[in-house]
Amino acid sequence: MDTRMMLRKRIQCLRRSQTFFAKNEDGAALMIVLIVLVGLTVLATGGMILTSTQIRMSENTQAGTYAFYAADAGLAQHFGTDSSNGTDTVTYTYAQGTATVWGEKLLNVTTDSSRVLYRITSRGSYTNPQGNVTSREVSKIALETSSSGGLAFSAAFVAGAGLKKNGTSGTISGYDAASSFDCGGAPGPAIAGLTVPPDGYEQNGQGGTSEDPGEQDLVPEGEPDLDYKPSGLEALQDTGIDWAGMLDGTAVTPDYTLPGDSWPFPGLPADEWPVILVDQTHTSISNDKTIYKGGRGLLIITGDLTLNGNGHKFTVPDWKWEGVILIGGKLVMNGYTEIEGAIVTGLDQLLGDAPGADTDLGNGNKSIKYNSCAVAAATSGLGGSSGLYEEPGTWSESM
Repeated sequence: MDTRMMLRKRIQCLRRSQTFFAKNEDGAALMIVLIVLVGLTVLATGGMILTSTQIRMSENTQAGTYAFYAADAGLAQHFGTDSSNGTDTVTYTYAQGTATVWGEKLLNVTTDSSRVLYRITSRGSYTNPQGNVTSREVSKIALETSSSGGLAFSAAFVAGAGLKKNGTSGTISGYDAASSFDCGGAPGPAIAGLTVPPDGYEQNGQGGTSEDPGEQDLVPEGEPDLDYKPSGLEALQDTGIDWAGMLDGTAVTPDYTLPGDSWPFPGLPADEWPVILVDQTHTSISNDKTIYKGGRGLLIITGDLTLNGNGHKFTVPDWKWEGVILIGGKLVMNGYTEIEGAIVTGLDQLLGDAPGADTDLGNGNKSIKYNSCAVAAATSGLGGSSGLYEEPGTWSESM
């Protein structure tokens, strides 16, 4: 009896133990499932984040590539455009972005600013569908050249037979009157105000001599103010002007010849700088009303030139010229006249003629100012090459 009771109790204990362990196993399974679900969620979330990051990285890489292609294309197009110069800021548009190109002046290679080094930079930009902008920059060093047809103007005024100036009013300046808005490389370095042979400058009004001006207030200014050459012939030879070729048409072909053709101004478009030949022994602006209004370009006077007028510096000048004037004989200027560019007189010495009478500026206010852009424009038809040329091996990317 006791044995049965003990057996029954043991069986009951075993049943209670099985029920207990069965309940605990149910809780453990639930915990395992939860842990697995959390792990899977973490893995899925991490995968999504990784995928999203990779997509963004891919989009950024693509945007950077588009921006780079636009920048490089803009640089190439800028150098391939004939009208480009070192001071331009231009925007080019492409299917996958835009490129803005600009120049930064580094240095003048020559003193007359005919050769200038620039850093040309192109910034390419790409805008993605979300409106975010990615930019990259590339650049090259470039040489900009401006042709003066082989001519070398070392002074605003080269007076091959000397110059006589009455009074201290007026301006003869070798400081470049051009600006960066006029052409690339401007303003350039200063040149001499006046080049003459020994004892070739006389100024009345405050005493002094050409070689020893003392305290005289000289009209010419520049670097230097006065440039004395060993002779007038040497001063003219230094300009590189082929005077015989100018006169017979082998060095340049005139667009207009007077007498014969009509004076082209003021009717010509502003971007035309013609070559005008006035072929007569003496030309007087006060008498020849066809050229009374002045103009621009390269003006070739075979004989002497007289500029007469009644204006003064507070009014419109009686006669204004932009560009270059080449005169075989002497120049007489009376009244208010303006020349921006360069002027050379006494060129018949290059043909073997003896120096003539001193060039006389006369009385009144005169304004002769060196202008590198006007000189370049006026002599562009004499040959040589102008443009913006990339320097090999200078490509770089700004990081």
